[in-house]
Amino acid sequence: MQTFDTNLELIKTLTEDIKLIVEKAIQENGKAYLLLSGGSTPLPLYKSIANCDLDWENIHIGLVDERFVDQSSGFSNEALIKNVFQKLKTSNFSSMVINQFDLTKNLEAVTLSYTPFIGADIVLLGMGDDGHTASIFPNDPMSEQAIKDENAGICYTNSPNHPINRITCNRSMLISSSHLFLYFTGVKKLDKFKLAMQEGTPISHFESQLTEVYFTENA
Repeated sequence: MQTFDTNLELIKTLTEDIKLIVEKAIQENGKAYLLLSGGSTPLPLYKSIANCDLDWENIHIGLVDERFVDQSSGFSNEALIKNVFQKLKTSNFSSMVINQFDLTKNLEAVTLSYTPFIGADIVLLGMGDDGHTASIFPNDPMSEQAIKDENAGICYTNSPNHPINRITCNRSMLISSSHLFLYFTGVKKLDKFKLAMQEGTPISHFESQLTEVYFTENA
């Protein structure tokens, strides 16, 4: 775990780490694939990454998870992240909510469009106060299946908080990445992370696969 005195220091280091990985991926494979988490915590990081001089035409961005809402909703991770990267005019962004009115067709479409993200170059995870990560929650049977499924893919889960309906990459898909990063802030979450194995919270099922953890007490 890398611990930083300030969030600014963390963002500077993590931005540089991501930049180097992306540049290497493009150099070696012609493209780079990133799966990003939503929420307010990583937004300053995304703004920092968006300011990097990178070959954005060959960078593909997807979501770790999404609330099953329209992009016009204030709860939409896609809208939040797209807003940061919109000035780059990259069209290489993969949605998780394509068909709001047919869950089966939506899952089929997202599963197909997210196939290239299996083995992504970077996955950036966050963690909630309850130890959830992505949209994989404690005490949710669908989340338990997302942890157990050995085939990398996409699935629906239920959150204990509004909006309840979620769609997420499952554990197998997330840990298939070349670099699996966890970024969180605050002492409360640090305490929860330390107890993850003991409590069996969702993040505990990723802990041994994490490439690096970035943490600061100060948001």
